[in-house]
Amino acid sequence: MMSRAHRSSLVLGLVCVCAGVLPACGTSDEDKVRAVATEFRRALQTDDGARACRLLTADARTELEGDCDERITSIDAGDMASDGALTMRPERASLATQSGGRTRAIAFIKTDDGWRIENVPRSTAIVEQSGRAEFYERCWRTAGAKIATRPRDLTFAAADSPTIAVREDTVSVKGGNWRIFYTFADSGKDPGFAEVIADPSAAGAVAYVEDADRNETVVRRARTCAVDG
Repeated sequence: MMSRAHRSSLVLGLVCVCAGVLPACGTSDEDKVRAVATEFRRALQTDDGARACRLLTADARTELEGDCDERITSIDAGDMASDGALTMRPERASLATQSGGRTRAIAFIKTDDGWRIENVPRSTAIVEQSGRAEFYERCWRTAGAKIATRPRDLTFAAADSPTIAVREDTVSVKGGNWRIFYTFADSGKDPGFAEVIADPSAAGAVAYVEDADRNETVVRRARTCAVDG
């Protein structure tokens, strides 16, 4: 005779099968995040914009500035393997991917509808040196950062001893509670952070985020701005 516990387990299994969600029964958050990454990659590879957009958060869809179904198909899926390095945090996750020969991180957030992609790879077409400043300024502005055009825009950074990281043709500067991003001038040379603080026009484009602790999403999005060349 079947025990009550056995009957309960059987009923639960039947509910999962009938609901068509058997793969989700007992599936860990890690598995769910990887499944979303795999589905997103396949949607891009088959130019299924509607399917790819359904896997994005509302903010990520807004970042595309237009018809998501059309705009997203221009995104380079790269080698978004589901077995890439995955970092899990409460309600958030980050999956390392390869795109254009560079390592990037795709951010996920747990929503009422399940795990969704919070940012999309910004690596797309090759951008000539003369157009990089315009690309970065547009990308940083879309991310929510402010664009510095005058020395007084950056006076908040003068007193700190920041951490500076150079990546390809951009520089990321981390201060106490602020971030500054800038790209090299058309000459292709780094003017140096001190020079940029004194005169933002020394760089190709300069963006900044004050109160970074309360603007983590803006900082994260700004970091994804990159071009291949």
